[in-house]
Parts: sequence; C-alpha cells; structure tokens
Amino acid sequence: MEIIANRKKRQQKELKRLHILNCAENLMLQHGLDNISMNALAKEAKIAKGTLYLYFKDKEDVITHLTIIAREKLLDLFIEEASKQQDTLDKIEAIFWADFKFYQEYYLYFTLVSNYESNQHIVEEGDLFKSSQKIQVFILSILERARAEKKIKPTIDIASLSLTMWGTCNGMIQLMDTKFQLIKEHTQLDKVAFFRNFVNIIIDGIKQ
Repeated sequence: MEIIANRKKRQQKELKRLHILNCAENLMLQHGLDNISMNALAKEAKIAKGTLYLYFKDKEDVITHLTIIAREKLLDLFIEEASKQQDTLDKIEAIFWADFKFYQEYYLYFTLVSNYESNQHIVEEGDLFKSSQKIQVFILSILERARAEKKIKPTIDIASLSLTMWGTCNGMIQLMDTKFQLIKEHTQLDKVAFFRNFVNIIIDGIKQ
C-alpha cells in the first residue's frame, strides 16, 4: 500500500509540474518571454507562489524547461520533414527547411532555442543537455546514411558537418530576422528565396 501511495504522490507531483509548464507556455505565447515572472506564473497556474518554488527554483529554471519543450518541438519537425523525403540529400535539405519553418511558425520557441545556443554562460546538463543530444543524434544518423550511400564527399567529417549545419542555419535565420531589410536591398530577394540560395550553397558544397 505504501508503494502505491508513493507512486500516486509522484504522479500527482508530475501532473502539477506539467500544469505549471503549460501555464508558462501560455504566458509566453500570450505575452512574450519578457513577461514571464514567478508572480505571473503563480497567478496563471492558480497556485501559491511558495508552491511554485517547490517545482522550479526561479524564472530561469522555468525558461530552461520551456527550452527543452522547444527543442522537442524542433526535433519533431526535423523528423516529420525528413520523413517526407526518400533521398538522403533531400533529407539533409529538409532539415534546413524544417528549421526555417520552425522560425516562421513557432517564433517564440525558435527564440528560446537560439537564446540558449548563443548564451556562453549557460552550462547544459541533465534534461537540457539530453534535448540537445537527441537533435544531434538524429542529424548525425542522416549524415551517416548519406556518407554510406556516397551522397556526400568522403573527406567531410560528419560530426563537424552536423555542427556546421546547426550553427550556420540558425545564424542565417537570425541574420534574416534582424537585418532582412538590408539583405533585401542588396539581393532583391524575399526571405524564402534568400534562404533557398543559402541551402543550395550548402548542399552543393557537400554533395559528391
């Protein structure tokens, strides 16, 4: 009986934690990341602020868990878009376009992921680290298959390529997000055309 009671208690605690995270997501989507606070979250979740601290130590802890959710959404999108393609080069290209879709359709989640990627003071560990590793493992699995099928140059180190894909893609999207008017003046291209040009350059550079 004691084991059953403890299990039920753990389940109730996990449900409460998920409820708080759902409320944090709602706050983010309705009011933006800057307006998430422990006071606002306690009010949204309809719990005492003291109870909130039993589940998350501070606002940064909440943001960390929202980032894990964002990365899970991104990975799901990678898997979904890559699964639509048969050719491995097309799968690699699909990953780039999935990131672009993530930026267009889930902008706040994209911002969460980008903020963590660019913040050098954050030490990734636990579930946050695992969420990053899952994305890396998925991308590497496609690159390994492409190399085995001789679709990409044999001289390319796929571990380096996976990080290059991640870094350049996010960097290019952030550049478009902040400097697109300047880009448009120089190229006369819209965002989709400019991004397509970027993807073509990468694919042409790696294919055999």
